[in-house]
Amino acid sequence: MRARVERLLAAYRSAENATLNPLSGLAFIDTAAGGTPATVGPYRILSILGEGGMGVVYEAEQAEPLRRVVALKILKPGMDSRRVVTRFLKEQQALAKLDHPYIAKVFEAGHTAQGLPYFAMERVEGRPLLACANARRLSVPERIDLFIRVCEAVQHAHQKGMVHRDLKPSNILVSDSGPNLSPRVIDFGIARAVSTSDDGETRQTEWGQALGTPVYMSPEQATFGMTDVDTRSDIYSLGVVLCELLCGQVPAEPGSSGYAAFLGALAKAEVATRLPSELVPTSLQAANRLAEERGEANGVSLVRTLRGDLDAIVRKALESSRERRYQTAAALADDLQRYRKAEPVRARRPSTTYRIERFLRRHRVPALAAGLALLAILGGAVASAAGYLRALRAEQASRLEAASARQTADFVTSLFAVADPSESRGNTATVREVLERGESTVANELGGQPALQGRLLGTLAGVHFSLGLYGKAETIAGQALQRYREAGAAAGLEAARASLIQAKAQFRRHRLPEAQASALRALDLRTAALGKNHADVAEVWNELGAIDWIQGKFDEARKKHRTALTIYQAAGGPEHVGVAGSMRGLGIVALSSHQYQESLDWHQKALPIYTKRYGREHPRVADSYDSIGLALESLKRSDEAIENIKIAMALREKILGATHESIAYSHLNLGRVYARAGRLAEARQHYQLGLEIRRRALGPEHPLTGLFIESIALLHIRQGDTERGVRMLQQALAINLKAFGPTHEETVESQRNLLIANLQLKRYDAALDSLREVLAANPPKYLDVDLDDPDLSPLTRFPAFRELQAARKARTPPRPLEQAANGGSPRR
Repeated sequence: MRARVERLLAAYRSAENATLNPLSGLAFIDTAAGGTPATVGPYRILSILGEGGMGVVYEAEQAEPLRRVVALKILKPGMDSRRVVTRFLKEQQALAKLDHPYIAKVFEAGHTAQGLPYFAMERVEGRPLLACANARRLSVPERIDLFIRVCEAVQHAHQKGMVHRDLKPSNILVSDSGPNLSPRVIDFGIARAVSTSDDGETRQTEWGQALGTPVYMSPEQATFGMTDVDTRSDIYSLGVVLCELLCGQVPAEPGSSGYAAFLGALAKAEVATRLPSELVPTSLQAANRLAEERGEANGVSLVRTLRGDLDAIVRKALESSRERRYQTAAALADDLQRYRKAEPVRARRPSTTYRIERFLRRHRVPALAAGLALLAILGGAVASAAGYLRALRAEQASRLEAASARQTADFVTSLFAVADPSESRGNTATVREVLERGESTVANELGGQPALQGRLLGTLAGVHFSLGLYGKAETIAGQALQRYREAGAAAGLEAARASLIQAKAQFRRHRLPEAQASALRALDLRTAALGKNHADVAEVWNELGAIDWIQGKFDEARKKHRTALTIYQAAGGPEHVGVAGSMRGLGIVALSSHQYQESLDWHQKALPIYTKRYGREHPRVADSYDSIGLALESLKRSDEAIENIKIAMALREKILGATHESIAYSHLNLGRVYARAGRLAEARQHYQLGLEIRRRALGPEHPLTGLFIESIALLHIRQGDTERGVRMLQQALAINLKAFGPTHEETVESQRNLLIANLQLKRYDAALDSLREVLAANPPKYLDVDLDDPDLSPLTRFPAFRELQAARKARTPPRPLEQAANGGSPRR
């Protein structure tokens, strides 16, 4: 040690460059004192981009031989400038081989007039990794996808023989100007140039500190002398960056012990690192805020997402022993890809239970379909066994039932075979392929067994309905009912279930007379089999209430939902899940009747029942949050409304996918709240997304599609594009007339909106036509037209209007005219 110190002192005394003295040159880099140089070499300084531990980064312009803007990094005194430049010129030979879209290029090196080394690098327009991810509120999967691109860049550099040695979020800039995020890893080669001596021996800085950023350094980098650093040191740093990207915290920090003690413990592998799920704040408010930034419903959901595979991946990257880490950046990226595909990750022990869980997650919908069919198998098996035990004379029927169960099992196996790689020849089976395979199997291989066909078709109809494929669900449910009729079993509970599924699908497709007939048939069948006070009978009453509600028959709808509520409470108690369904139906009717506080009360009572029954991540929980948001918005509590509707949207997207038909409800509700708050660009974005989903799921002429068309039309009118708004209002009015007729409140509201728009365009004849239609319809409790309103004063010079005015005063007391172009009525 004494000999080493004497060599260092001798080197200091014989130094040719004054910048070896830590006190020299400080005025030059003191940006606060206004010491920014005008030019450095061939570069003209434009501005300061940032300052770090190694130096100051400037934006600079080069005129010759190429005109370009670069990032100019000038190292601070003490970096052994001439030696650093010499070494970096050697490093450039290796850096020149780096040609990757996610690695920023280094153009050249030199030193300033004061002898400070500088490096000219590609100017990257972007923000540091963490800042970009947080600003864009990237979800956990999106953050992983972005990090995989970083791994690809590091892998490329490692293949070319380059080790970064200082990987951290600030050295990973992300360009987010386009639709796709593009990372750029910067400062490749600089750390090596600064830290390697002329004879190739890795060393430390002049102050005796390990080179790099302590919290991102590997144990071998923290070792005095750093004589054995390889590509796996970068893997450790990537593990730290991944942990911080996922949960906002690094695995370990110096704390009160200081950096010296931290580095000493790190070098001895004595630093206790924590995993991402363990770093989520214990404070509920802080955890929920962190979760919201990552697209999770709450802190509990975020912990659940991080625990398991992601914790295991970070743990493996942070192994103190390099032999136990991922050996390449590509291996780390591959495990993250496996996580994204719901495949078993290599960082965990491949137990049978774990592999099965991964398989089910990859094939969630086929597994759901198979599970439903399996329930049918069990039901059939139990029924056949009971029949056999009741009487030996039923032996033949029992054998037939057993054969039915075996064929049902074969049916389930055929569904899974589509997802089997040996059957699909490496192709991934889609949900539609699985369902089409099942439908074909029922039709072609189970002929002559109509009862079994009816049971399996009923199961397939339920799966199609759950996926939002309402047209297909209605058709298959109808086929199931036909099979039951052929088997002489059209009056059983299985037929009742198929009829109810058909009613629900017809309701979603707005085939209301057919939906009511199907629901009444299901009601008769269940009442006959179970009695009028059974919970399954109450389910049908709720469906009939929903059909009345959408037709504007609010009193009838309220009676049916209360009937269902009474049955559920008597049959299953106050916390039966059906109780929540009835409460939600009553809340929807109350909202449409402008009883906003009552609506909020009903929905807030339903939510805890759903949560207790299903947990947080379930479509019915999402529906409750959405309904609560609607009631809050009608009570003018916009911030709370937005919060609840966003929770609903996040849950639906996670459970059902971003294109499921029910997501359109969240887009509609968010768009309405934003429109009323004057945030029209955000409103239009949500309306447009919802319109695309509805067109794809329900068709262009469905009234729920027309609802989005009308909402977008009102935005155009608010923004001054009244002509375009009128055209879209006419389109929405035509849809409502076809679906509801002239007297329904939806049609009347479209007429009222068209009336306002025509007045703005001074199309008085068209405005009078709309006014006549509104007055002729006169729906109960919904006519809001005051013919003495000043907004209608341009029409007073027309005799036809004065006649309407006189007739109206004789019939109905006037009420204020609501400006419909404010983004929609409270009912919407």
